[in-house]
Amino acid sequence: MDHRGRKAPTNKTPEEQIQQKMKDSNKVPVKLNIYKKVFGTEYNLAFYHPKKDQCSMCNNYKKDKTNINIQNAYTQHIERKEASYRSKELDKKKSEEDESFLCVTMDLQSLLQIPSTADSQMYYSRKLNLYNLSIYEFKPPQNDAHCMIWTEINGKRGSVEIASAIHLWIKKLPEVLTRVTIYSDTCSGQNRNQYIAAFLLYLVHTHETIKVLEQKYLESGHSFMEVDSMHSAIEKEKRYTDTYSIIDWKGIMLRARSKRQNKNVTPYNVTELSYQDMIDVKALASKIIKNIIIAENGEKVCWLKIKCLRFEKDLPGFIKYRYDYDGPYNLLNTLCKPGRSTRRTPNSKIPTINTEDLPRAYRQCLPITNQKKKDLLQLCKKNIIPKELHGWYESLPCLNEDQGTPRSTDSSEVDE
Repeated sequence: MDHRGRKAPTNKTPEEQIQQKMKDSNKVPVKLNIYKKVFGTEYNLAFYHPKKDQCSMCNNYKKDKTNINIQNAYTQHIERKEASYRSKELDKKKSEEDESFLCVTMDLQSLLQIPSTADSQMYYSRKLNLYNLSIYEFKPPQNDAHCMIWTEINGKRGSVEIASAIHLWIKKLPEVLTRVTIYSDTCSGQNRNQYIAAFLLYLVHTHETIKVLEQKYLESGHSFMEVDSMHSAIEKEKRYTDTYSIIDWKGIMLRARSKRQNKNVTPYNVTELSYQDMIDVKALASKIIKNIIIAENGEKVCWLKIKCLRFEKDLPGFIKYRYDYDGPYNLLNTLCKPGRSTRRTPNSKIPTINTEDLPRAYRQCLPITNQKKKDLLQLCKKNIIPKELHGWYESLPCLNEDQGTPRSTDSSEVDE
């Protein structure tokens, strides 16, 4: 207590305060496993985890179970959900047993911000956006996990940035791997689109060791993946930490992985991307792809229904796709324009594009809005942001008044 009778401030976490209170009362707290056993078995209770993103199809079915059309759509929806999880479990097991095969889950974390503290004035201020594409590998005992991060002055959150992050990650994979399968959600602006497909086609054609690349999409509304545990761990580590720069976020991500359950795990690998790393996948697609619409069987390709994409080094220029998680693939020849014979000629081949010649998405850092820059500088003026970082915030590029607000070229970021 201070001289006014108030409680002295403490830097201890709530858990540490409870432990100290138990110690002062000469009580011994039980271990966590004992608490879980009594709580879960003797009382048959469980903690409720609220669902942040509920499935619209399932909600519609709950509202009207008598509608035949809704019943049929819901039945097919549940079948696809179960099939997607079965497929993931099979690939996960295969990845653990086959040293040449790697299965990963990939997802973009909810928006992170710089700075981020509990200061009340921070709540009403515009902040710098930070993006984190997380990749979780199924290769025991380490099960390596990666955080590919960038700020809004280096990129946006569309297919350009997703492809660029995959490119940096896949270049570091060991040479023993020849087949890679990526699981993701069905966000059309980020994962499931023609530009990512064109990039993966280029990647399998140019990579030295990888012979097969697959991308599989979980059922919309039921895209829970192991990579989500990374986001939960990062949010938990951030709880008691103030962040004023990307360096602070890097430290949080490096500390987020706990070794309590698995002593063999390593910290998350954190890679920062700059605007110079961003590949213009739209320009790349226009260079290497002539047909993205008509399949070899003459049918039109419905990209929003695709569940699996497969790219093989032995089939340059061809994309295999299917609308289910098993069964035969359909063939799409990307080298011949629609309306012409889809049979390849001897001269039909993917144009050679070296890594150094990949089209770049941005020539310089992306400017933030003038209003956001003013808010950040105001936080510096009030010394809410540490003085040693003021120079960095002052150097952030911003738009002139007559330039308006920048618009993203990848505006579609909805989980279809």
